[in-house]
Amino acid sequence: MRSDTYQWASVLLLGGALACAVSFQAIGSRVGPDGILREPFGLIPIGYGLAAGSIASLTLSLIWRPRKP
Repeated sequence: MRSDTYQWASVLLLGGALACAVSFQAIGSRVGPDGILREPFGLIPIGYGLAAGSIASLTLSLIWRPRKP
C-alpha cells in the first residue's frame, strides 16, 4: 500500500470521530417520564475507536515510505 492511502484513511477516520462527537452533542441526553436516562452513549466509544484508528493510520503513513529503487 502507498503511504497516501493511509493518509486518506486517517482523514476519513478523523472525520468519522468528529461526526460522532458532534452527533453526541447535538442529540443530547434526557430523562424519560419513567425515570430512565436516554443518551447516545454508544457514540463515545465509537468516536474514540475512530480517533485511535486515525492516529494509527497517520503513524503508518509516516513510518512506511515507498522504497526508491
